[in-house]
Amino acid sequence: FCSPSSSTLYCNNLRYYLTRNTQHMLKKIKRNPNSAYWNQIHLLLVQAQGLIDGYYKRTHINANIRFKPFGLYYLNLLGDMETLQPIMKVVTSPDDVKPGSCSALVKLLPNNTDVFMGHATWTNYRSMLRMMKRYNLNFKDKSDTGNKIPGHTMAFPSQPGQLYSKNDFYTLSSGLVTMETSMSNFNKKLWTIVREQYWNVLEWIRNVVANRMAGDGEEWCEVFSRHNSGTYNNQWMIMDYNKFEPGVQPTKDSGLLYLLEQMPTLVTYRDITEHLVNQTYWPSYNLPYFKETNKLSQLYRISNIYKSFSYHGATRAKIFARNQTRVKDIKTMFKLMRYNNYKHDPLSACNCDPPYTAAKAIAARGDLNPANGTYSLKSYGLADYVATDAKVVGYSMMKNFEILAECGPTHDQQPPFVWSKSPFSHVSHKGMPDKYDFKPTLIIWDKFSPLKMLDKIHKSVNL
Repeated sequence: FCSPSSSTLYCNNLRYYLTRNTQHMLKKIKRNPNSAYWNQIHLLLVQAQGLIDGYYKRTHINANIRFKPFGLYYLNLLGDMETLQPIMKVVTSPDDVKPGSCSALVKLLPNNTDVFMGHATWTNYRSMLRMMKRYNLNFKDKSDTGNKIPGHTMAFPSQPGQLYSKNDFYTLSSGLVTMETSMSNFNKKLWTIVREQYWNVLEWIRNVVANRMAGDGEEWCEVFSRHNSGTYNNQWMIMDYNKFEPGVQPTKDSGLLYLLEQMPTLVTYRDITEHLVNQTYWPSYNLPYFKETNKLSQLYRISNIYKSFSYHGATRAKIFARNQTRVKDIKTMFKLMRYNNYKHDPLSACNCDPPYTAAKAIAARGDLNPANGTYSLKSYGLADYVATDAKVVGYSMMKNFEILAECGPTHDQQPPFVWSKSPFSHVSHKGMPDKYDFKPTLIIWDKFSPLKMLDKIHKSVNL
């Protein structure tokens, strides 16, 4: 990471980009005082500045944006930095074959009794210091009546110092639930465009602003699409629970479920409700669905070599297709998002020694692959990469911002993760428990005291 005093070529390039990016946003805010979009960006930047001032115990309120690129503000850039870090270096390898990042599933239950949204974050072990947040924002729109913005209240998993959900799973007062899985770009020409176009809006800001402003899935996609930075490129699923009635089959093009995919220079989105109804589920596993995205990202170059990187040939595509039929309730949905039975599941087999990998599962466990193994892909071997959590929400739950969640690597079919016994015990994990053997917890927010975390906020669910 770069410090404020770092002067390497990489840090100077990154500092220049981020400084110009912030300066451009402030100019747009000043020039568009009546814009609801730029007003929400301004409020978010002020919130970031307030967080920094609070950390340093500054008592004088100053709403002017003064933060620097390398400081606490950096914590909110972690998603965008997954793109910016490699492309700001002199030598880049954007076409490296890397493991996926996150698994997600939308599941329509039999007889349309409910529709679940489930998500498992894939990332490094050091990120497992997690917390659930709920924001209640008294923000108004720019109308004459000054109505509250649609997404004035939001609940999401996050980390200290972040104003958003880095793993992107949100329940919103608008009736929307939004989530994503990330995608790779193998088109080197696009990285030059990203490096040069500092005047666009970073992804973490666009997703928060869309969550706040949008009243339905189509509007969310339209707001998010503005000023595409081409950083942290994802496949987003936007569920509008206002369009769902238990026991009633959703109609085609009703707007119940939208899918959006972002690449540098391109954002594509469509209503995929009909697909959900016909198939009864929608899986997401880091590969693009839209042909436009696949073509622009040049993923086809990789999938022609590795069939497991093709949309229908991916391991998780096959596991989701096979196991989603077992989802009957919240319990079975949660178990699917924690699934990893790699030693016994033929879909986890690989041309490796041993002949399987814990990376080929809905919830990866890179720590379980032996260091002396031989693997056809580097990402199949021992890796500081894991499904660090699971979250599930349904129709009745989301109305109260309730989320069923568990922190830490899966231990349903596998042993719990223990830092002191792990091959990654040397990795910084200050503040974390040694053993991650938690149970799923239903997050219930006290509706009478929404700003206080009371003892009863966590209610254990026997799964």
